[in-house]
Amino acid sequence: MLDGVQCSFSYQKRAHFWSASKAKDKHDSARFRRLKEIAQDNRNHRQSINFNIGEMQTRRWYDSSHSENVLEWFFRTTSDYGRSFVLPLLWLALSFLMFATIYCIAATGNFSSFWQKIAASVAFSFGQAFPFIPVSRTARINGESALFCNNISETIIGVAALQGVISVLLLFLFGLALRNQFKV
Repeated sequence: MLDGVQCSFSYQKRAHFWSASKAKDKHDSARFRRLKEIAQDNRNHRQSINFNIGEMQTRRWYDSSHSENVLEWFFRTTSDYGRSFVLPLLWLALSFLMFATIYCIAATGNFSSFWQKIAASVAFSFGQAFPFIPVSRTARINGESALFCNNISETIIGVAALQGVISVLLLFLFGLALRNQFKV
């Protein structure tokens, strides 16, 4: 019934180049919600997701708080609203490399001995990114020993916790995208 239906909302012009576009009509979110319900009733999952995204985008300016807008931006940027399974993997790889670099710089304190500790920092970063894989515990312990001589600072513990949270969120978004891709 809804195959091939395309729907979009009209935007108001941006006041400045850094400001985001705003939906002209605040009732567009209710229209997208109704289309989403029709798509769900017809078991058209892909259209339901697309209409849900339209609802979120139009609701952003009229019904959402600032914190909800930040979460919605994160959801859009890291996974295209759960439609891309490549984006979370790319962000995960980027964060993995970024945190490995941070650990290596924190351990060496300069760039002259950076390349000597890079393997240990990659192992430590792997252990933080994938704590549910059994070998990651060994990688984490060996990396900590090689990088910080078992004397890890509170700052690095905080950075490692941040990496763990980011990794879990990105892996969840990857799983969500796979679910959305293969749901019938």
